[in-house]
Amino acid sequence: MSETIDARWLFAHDAAYYDAWGQRMDVAGIPRWSAPELSGLRSANHAAIGPDTVVIPDQLVQVFDRQARDGARRRCVDLYGPVDDRDALLASYGLRRESDAATVVIAWRREDTRLPHVAAGVDRPAPIPEAIDPEHWLDVVVQTRGGTLPDWEYAVVRHQASIPCARFYGIRIGDNAVSCCARYDLPDASRVDTLHVDPDFRGTGFGRATLARTIREAPVDRIYGTFDDANLAMAAVGQRLGGAIVLRDVVRRFVGKWEDSP
Repeated sequence: MSETIDARWLFAHDAAYYDAWGQRMDVAGIPRWSAPELSGLRSANHAAIGPDTVVIPDQLVQVFDRQARDGARRRCVDLYGPVDDRDALLASYGLRRESDAATVVIAWRREDTRLPHVAAGVDRPAPIPEAIDPEHWLDVVVQTRGGTLPDWEYAVVRHQASIPCARFYGIRIGDNAVSCCARYDLPDASRVDTLHVDPDFRGTGFGRATLARTIREAPVDRIYGTFDDANLAMAAVGQRLGGAIVLRDVVRRFVGKWEDSP
């Protein structure tokens, strides 16, 4: 990568990503986003503390107050940078890391990513992933997830389809989608997300082909994605396409119930 990807870079680009998802309303100098139609979901009503930000308790109190007023079911704060005293401060307010596993950031160069030519274990060319229209995105996600989603996720996917900078790709076999992936085009980078493969088609290389097309169609040469233990399979697919782990555990999501407050 021609530009160093560090915690500051990640914070700035993730902020642009969340700007696309919801309305930015900074509180006490801390960036915060809220999507009213998704207010009950912690990821759609959360704050982010940058790697160079020194936080005092009064700032957190103001952030939590605004999250509560917006109807957030849980407090949610993303913390960027190395583990330090700020982690302990969030813990003192009853917040805990959402996952004990370290998050990893994988970066790709568009020009170094090639579409696979042959499906794994299948003696025929790999299907060519196609662009998916936003109005069909929900149906595609549902199909690749086995025909149903949790109630809360329907709202998320519908909202995802309405984001102007989002682009969607997938593979169809007959009338059914068997893989899909989303990309968000930011000012000087793109972020990939939401790679799903129908369980009956895992191990075929369809997921790798879909991710490759998603990366290859990006309008910039720098593409990245953030992964945790919930989507390590996507991270592994990304590495097989030449992606490199450039950051590890520099962003941590803290969540907490209101009743856990001191």
